Amino acid sequence: MVPKHRYLIMEEYFKTHGTLSHEMMKLTATNQVNFDYLSEENAMSSLRVVLGITSIISALFSNSSFSNGGPNGFMTRRVHIWNHTDPDRTGLILPFTRPGCTFRDYLDYVLRIPMFFIVRRGKWVPMQGVRFRDFIRNGFEGTRATLADFELHLGTVFPEARLKQYLEIRGVDCQSPDLISAVAAFWKGILYDPATRELAWALVSFASEDDRLRLHHEVPEKGLAATLGTEPIFPIAQELVDLSCASLSKQKTKDEKRDECRFLCDIRQKIIKTKKSPAEILLDLWEGDFAR
Repeated sequence: MVPKHRYLIMEEYFKTHGTLSHEMMKLTATNQVNFDYLSEENAMSSLRVVLGITSIISALFSNSSFSNGGPNGFMTRRVHIWNHTDPDRTGLILPFTRPGCTFRDYLDYVLRIPMFFIVRRGKWVPMQGVRFRDFIRNGFEGTRATLADFELHLGTVFPEARLKQYLEIRGVDCQSPDLISAVAAFWKGILYDPATRELAWALVSFASEDDRLRLHHEVPEKGLAATLGTEPIFPIAQELVDLSCASLSKQKTKDEKRDECRFLCDIRQKIIKTKKSPAEILLDLWEGDFAR
């Protein structure tokens, strides 16, 4: 483990919370993207759309098909690992795909989650799984909750997308350098235009919560071959890329000489055109040029 007190406490806690929690701590990497928001309504609308399509985007950018020097049977083993990490604080938080959610709903979600630790006089104190709401009400071993404790707790909540002072999107495998900017540009195109957010949601609005959860658990092995309900996700992914590109074109200001849709070219050339995720491209190279 990274030799920090916080990770030693998490290591001990995760021994009984999630069968692959320690693999999450040691063997996963992502390109996380953070976006600001203008209002509560804007934040919750963005969160809803991200949770509605994030599993599809995880498949589009799946890139963890190798472990220990060979294929591991997955397109995105990172998502598989997260699906088997502490269910109290991870996963696809489906209630926030429903209309009308507020900051208060998210606050209630966070307050229900067991705590890892607090810091007092420079020392990290294990909280033995006390829920933050109970910490506020009852304290813990003579200590009362502070705003700093809550800010620390917010950083120990790990759903596929989470709210802080900004919206964190966490569902994509770490990419090769040429695709990292594509991840950021894709989400900017979807989120920074209200009409595009609505169009993106419309592409997946037919799905039930069971459909969404089933997809999220299919994606690790099936990648872009997975389905949302009875619908294949590849055509949806392609439409989402087109929506993002059109939105980025609209977002260009008079002072900008280039259209940020250019950052999506690698998605179109490498993934959409070939109908293969980075994970599949690596598997083809393994059997071909790499000669295993």
